[in-house]
Amino acid sequence: MTNFIKFQNPDHPKCQNKNCYNSRQEAEKVKQEQELMDIKQELKLKIYRCANCGKFHLTRAKN
Repeated sequence: MTNFIKFQNPDHPKCQNKNCYNSRQEAEKVKQEQELMDIKQELKLKIYRCANCGKFHLTRAKN
């Protein structure tokens, strides 16, 4: 499991309960780990850059 620090920015209320990553590469590693840990292999995640905090978040990708 990756040891990335999950940054949460309290200055942006929309980001308070979301994990934030400093780079796309960091988010990509977490995305890959989360998808690999999904036993049913149904989890598909998408990375996006947040307009509020400027960091990267993960969200579920729609099928």
